[in-house]
Formats: sequence, structure tokens, C-alpha cells
Amino acid sequence: MRHWHNRAGAPMVLNTGWFLQAPLSVRRYKVSITRYVALTSFLMIGACESGTAPTTQVQQLSVLDVQFLVDQMDAMTSSLLDDVYSSSSLGPSPAPGLSHEPMVWTHTFEKSRACHDGGTLTIAGSGTKTRSSQDRTYDVDLSGTKTREQCAHTRSDVVEDVVITLTGVEEWTQDRHYANGHPTGEWVTTWVGSMDWSKSTGTNGNCTFDIVKKIDTEANTKTRTGVMCGREVNKTSTWRNPSS
Repeated sequence: MRHWHNRAGAPMVLNTGWFLQAPLSVRRYKVSITRYVALTSFLMIGACESGTAPTTQVQQLSVLDVQFLVDQMDAMTSSLLDDVYSSSSLGPSPAPGLSHEPMVWTHTFEKSRACHDGGTLTIAGSGTKTRSSQDRTYDVDLSGTKTREQCAHTRSDVVEDVVITLTGVEEWTQDRHYANGHPTGEWVTTWVGSMDWSKSTGTNGNCTFDIVKKIDTEANTKTRTGVMCGREVNKTSTWRNPSS
């Protein structure tokens, strides 16, 4: 028999004899219930304190998607820049002031082209050209931006055709070098930017990219390295066909 006191100081009697005198199976049952209730309460409190909202799965482009997009972006950019280089409006001015060696001039440009399956790609930039008649060299340094507006391309494989649509802006740089009218040295192009993408399969997302393309004019190779949409890019291929 144990004695307790209430808040007023009056003695209270807590009779525990019934529990001690109860059969062993009853006492074990009471203790088990008490432990279960205490453990359940602890787990519920812990869950309330540490619980977090369900995480949303981040959509990603596959390795094949990234390889395809790098090829497409490279091909379209190179084609547009070839148009810029071949434009007669970018040739040296016949003004007397440019007759001194070497001749250096600056220019700006902007060109747009429809993407393969809808949308547009616009390239804009500026740069300098340096030509030396004595050394028979010609060097170009350009930089600018590329803007894609719902630019769509279809990636086809043995399983399905997937349309990938891109919207975004990137910054780019490029240098080219010529000697005696022929490409020489190493040509370097960089692309850095971000884009919103969507696939005809229903997935979509946003990602960044940082790619460097190096052309070895002597070895006739082009190498593209960097990261696009969280995927590593490292590919070397032939730059020009022997007939070109």
C-alpha cells in the first residue's frame, strides 16, 4: 500500500495490491498493452515531427536524347555560321583605310532558320576578322547568342519516333583560322545556356548545358565535350568528308 497526496495536501491511497495479486497472465497482458500504447505514441510523434512532403521526380533526358540534341544543335549552328562567313556583306570594305596590313574589321549579324519539325533558331552576334596579305592568313573571332523558340526535332530509332521541342537562350563563341586559303590550326566553339524541353511522350523539364567543340583541321576530327542536362558529353568524329 503506497500513500500519495493530492494538490490540497490531503493523503491519498493508491492500492496496487490487486495488480500484484492478479494472475501472471493478466499482469503480462497489462504490461504489454501499456508498452504498445507508449511505443505507438512515440512513433506517431516522431512521424509528425520529421515527416516531409513527397518529393517530385525530376524528369531527365535520356543519354540517347542528349546525344541526338548535341548533334542537331551542332549541325544547325555550324550551318548558320557557314552562311554568315560566306555572306558577301561581311567581306572587307574597299575603303582606303583598310589597305594597311593587317586588315581588321568588325561586323554584326543576325540570321534565323526554321527548325526541322517546327519553331525557329535565331543566331546573332558580332566579331572581328583579321586578314594579312603578306602572311596569307585569315582569322575570325565571333561571339553572340542563339535563341530557340519551340524548336522541334524528331529522334527516330527502332522503337519509336520522339519529337523533342526546345525553347531557350545560349551564349556562344567561335574562332576559325585559315592559311593560304585553307583551314589551319584548332577551331574552338563553345555553347553555354539553358533550355526548356518537352517530349512527345509527355515528359518535360529544364536543364543547362556547357559544351566545347574543338576541330583539329590537320587530323580532320571534331571533338565535343562537356555536360548537357546532367549527362556527360564526349564524342569524337570525322570533321569533313574527303570529298568536301
